[in-house]
Amino acid sequence: VQENGPNSLSLVFTDFLGDYDDDRIRSLLEDLLENRDFFWRPTAAAALSRQGRTEHRELFLQFLGDTLWGVREACLQGLTALADPDTAEAIRPHLADPVYDVRAAAARALHALGDPAGLPVLVEALSNTTRWFEIDYGQKAREDALEFLQSLSGQDFGFKPWESSDRRAAGLDRWHRWMTDRDPDWQSKVPPTARSRTDD
Repeated sequence: VQENGPNSLSLVFTDFLGDYDDDRIRSLLEDLLENRDFFWRPTAAAALSRQGRTEHRELFLQFLGDTLWGVREACLQGLTALADPDTAEAIRPHLADPVYDVRAAAARALHALGDPAGLPVLVEALSNTTRWFEIDYGQKAREDALEFLQSLSGQDFGFKPWESSDRRAAGLDRWHRWMTDRDPDWQSKVPPTARSRTDD
């Protein structure tokens, strides 16, 4: 890195660094995250987040507002691992992030703190119909949200994320009723950026 610069590191190798419990490597990953010219900053952030070390709390908080959604997501994952109640206020605004992956990471981080504020966002994601060049990217969001919600409820209510919207409708209605039983006002708590529409 000293001879050829940080961009001599590959994405795979940058990710691999997160598996090492070594202060020098952690320092390198911190530098890579802070280097705006480094190609794989989201990967460096994710590598740090997997280590779950309290000394990175302020670094994760600092980069929650990063322009790269992958960095925001990874920092939220790092805060999830720390489970520090004092970070909830900083996490909550990211339920309104324009990117589903970041919203979901915020919902999980809050849930780890015993805060259910992100559940409406995840239930709403079951209606995600994002399409790009006729590819159903919303299915990824639907599958991801279902996996987490199912881990909480022990149910899937017959909802199959990969099926057509007509075939998903009955299961979606059951999920809505499940959420309404927990919070009758849940739909009003879904941020406009999280409502079912095309994501970035």
